[in-house]
Amino acid sequence: MSSLRVVSHYACRTRNNQPGGRLSEHAFGRAIDIAGIQLRDGSEMTLLTDWNSADDGAQLRQMWRAACGPFGTVLGPEANRFHRDHFHFDTARYRSGSYCR
Repeated sequence: MSSLRVVSHYACRTRNNQPGGRLSEHAFGRAIDIAGIQLRDGSEMTLLTDWNSADDGAQLRQMWRAACGPFGTVLGPEANRFHRDHFHFDTARYRSGSYCR
């Protein structure tokens, strides 16, 4: 890996940008959204195009699983329509453990 395509980090906003919603972990500087991973050979894996691909899908799913635990919330393309094109990682803590979808 040579770089990450970050599509959101600190942003004072509600969850999923929904009016009247609770503040997102992004609003507190405790979340990051990553849409792509650039490899050393110059190619890029993106969640939007490669999540279900034969070439990179398994690697992206492995990354998603590995993040569950170190991060409090891990969301990916199968979580909901708001996350279909990126990973969301944040440091929220839950009594029942990490929330991973």
